[in-house]
Amino acid sequence: MMLKHLPQVTLYLWLATAFWQIIVAAIVGLRSTFRPAYPAFSAFACFAAIKTPILMVLPGSQYFLAYTVVAAASCVLLWAVLFELYTRVCGPHFSLPSWVPRTMAAWLALAVSVSIAATVALYAVRSLPKRVAVVVAVQGGMTMALFLALIVLLIYSKHLGMEWKMRPRHIVVGLAIYFSVNSVVLFTINHVSRDLATFLDRTGQIAFLLSLIWWTFTLRRREPAPEPVTQEIIDTILAFHRETVEAAESVGLVQPVK
Repeated sequence: MMLKHLPQVTLYLWLATAFWQIIVAAIVGLRSTFRPAYPAFSAFACFAAIKTPILMVLPGSQYFLAYTVVAAASCVLLWAVLFELYTRVCGPHFSLPSWVPRTMAAWLALAVSVSIAATVALYAVRSLPKRVAVVVAVQGGMTMALFLALIVLLIYSKHLGMEWKMRPRHIVVGLAIYFSVNSVVLFTINHVSRDLATFLDRTGQIAFLLSLIWWTFTLRRREPAPEPVTQEIIDTILAFHRETVEAAESVGLVQPVK
């Protein structure tokens, strides 16, 4: 088992991470109102709670392949979480002017391009064994892309005057801690000594642990009830968001306004 090969400090970090992952998954799973509202984050939380205990008990010969598969699956789920936050904050595509998704997509394409270039550069000057360097470089590039996408979402939604409700704010703070620290860790761990690499790896684990603790104490809170829709709000929508109203009418969500 991998547990037998881990240094004591690393072992304690793994166990603490596994414990808090289970706590977060339990909080998400036991709240009947949370899962339908945030299915992607719920899936990520449950997946994280399952994968760490499995990785800890795997034999060393199977660990590398399993870690690679788990890391790839985690990245896919985290992209889904970011898209979920986008729809919760900015609204679904049909509710937005057509230029908003296009502009967001252009910025995201730029973020992914920068991350791909950084991944190639990171692999070109590798010091780790080839297959390990490939995984570290790709994971670093994906984490950087996620972090840049999160920054784009935060800045662009602020520019559009979109409001971040309590629950998305709590989720995004934990993601920001995890993405920012691990982007730095994964892009530097390939160029340092073994002792410093161990320190950086633990730093990345601590960042994820802090995110889990943050989610544990914030996701337990209940979201405040939404404010009732007033005639003033309706008039504002009709006056300034004609394209949004027409889109809603076209899919049958509202009756045509005469």
